[in-house]
Amino acid sequence: MPIMSKLFSLSISLAASVGVSAFRIKQGAAEASSLSEASCDHAEFNAGMCDDLCEWVNYERASDPIKICGKNCDSNDDKHDLITQEILNTGHWGDCQSLSEMFNVNKGNVAGGTHHLEIGANIGACVVELLAHTDAHITAIEMKEETANRLRCTHDKLKEEYKNRVTIIGKGLTSVEMSGCLSVTSVDCNGGGDSVTTSGSQSKHIVTSEPAVTLDSLSLSNPDAYVTVKMDIEGHEMKAMQGGTAFFDGLAENVHLKTEFHFTDQAATDFTGELTDRNFCYKSTSGDDKTYYKKKAADECVQHSN
Repeated sequence: MPIMSKLFSLSISLAASVGVSAFRIKQGAAEASSLSEASCDHAEFNAGMCDDLCEWVNYERASDPIKICGKNCDSNDDKHDLITQEILNTGHWGDCQSLSEMFNVNKGNVAGGTHHLEIGANIGACVVELLAHTDAHITAIEMKEETANRLRCTHDKLKEEYKNRVTIIGKGLTSVEMSGCLSVTSVDCNGGGDSVTTSGSQSKHIVTSEPAVTLDSLSLSNPDAYVTVKMDIEGHEMKAMQGGTAFFDGLAENVHLKTEFHFTDQAATDFTGELTDRNFCYKSTSGDDKTYYKKKAADECVQHSN
């Protein structure tokens, strides 16, 4: 996936005058350009949309193949988006297997753990992987309405026992000051590259206006029941986390958080600091993925090498 161009261009220090030295805010022209003045209302989903939206592919890494609503970017050229093509080639999306394994291994470490939160679900490859290989109840959040509708089409074809384990939310996650409508830039034929628009990016690709809310406003029940959380929203993770204070603070000890790093060095430092402030401890790195686990206090972290 492409690395996000710099999201935050101007630092504002809140310093000791307000007594919150650990709190970090980044704000500037790039952030302002992320807000959309266009309406972000979309037509309500109905199954009839799936005929036009879907290039159906089989997710083969399951006891019975599961149909996924993929994306064909050019019906005249049989050109599929990145994830759809990978599923066509291999029968699965490689990033997801480690997630299902993480859930199964960690479930015993979270008392009463039953749930997974997928922030940046895309067309749902990891949702399907978790359905096939875990007993997780999954909340899948996807900011781009067209992509969320593909996930809804997939959900519509699932067998009943799978359907009952999935909740789909077609909204972007952001901070309180940015909730409303967000401008989202889509990279041609790579749904995994959809990102909140920054200065200079809107001239290069397709831009749409999408609804955005805070994670806390969704009032997800029982945050202490979550075993794993995955965040892959192309550099907007910091804002999503700032809008989910109550949720992240309510997570149980030992919950695992996996995130793909699409940050500049400074933004990565800020995001890591935000995680530390919320008692998340670094565990491991695999490619662009970093995994953290939560403790009651940051000083309980076990040191792991990068």
